[in-house]
Amino acid sequence: MDRWSNMRHKLENDYLAPCLRGRVRYFVTRYPWMPDYQGRAAIVVDGEEALSGGYLELWPSDLLTGRESEEELARHLYFEGLNPHSFYDAFHEFDTQTVQESLQSEDQIVRLFALLDRRVGKRTLQKLREGLDAQTPAFRRFWAIRMAAEGLDPAGLPQAI
Repeated sequence: MDRWSNMRHKLENDYLAPCLRGRVRYFVTRYPWMPDYQGRAAIVVDGEEALSGGYLELWPSDLLTGRESEEELARHLYFEGLNPHSFYDAFHEFDTQTVQESLQSEDQIVRLFALLDRRVGKRTLQKLREGLDAQTPAFRRFWAIRMAAEGLDPAGLPQAI
């Protein structure tokens, strides 16, 4: 597997749409004192975390007192889905398939990587509006960010310059 610095470079320089370069950053940190070196992950837009999550943030308070099993914790993390491991797995999937396949992925993070990809043009962004209601709130938020960055209004009309 690639190192995080290599993955981040590819995401922010090779794949990211030109209109978002310098505005979107990907962040992952791992804590050596946590089980399996868990940590946090985030997508930062214009200096603010637009999507973030991590092991400690998702930990149920009962687990901290030892009342919940590891299996229950794993199930909880699977549904929440955002942590350093999910970023690594999503990047690997995204990096080894076409952008169209990534847009159809079951993994929300893979779909977000694709949505911000330079290979997704304005026509594809506009076509994505058709299925937007079925997408997650995070996908809809990043779709609106990308549309605005491309000079398109999420309602479908070009924005005045």
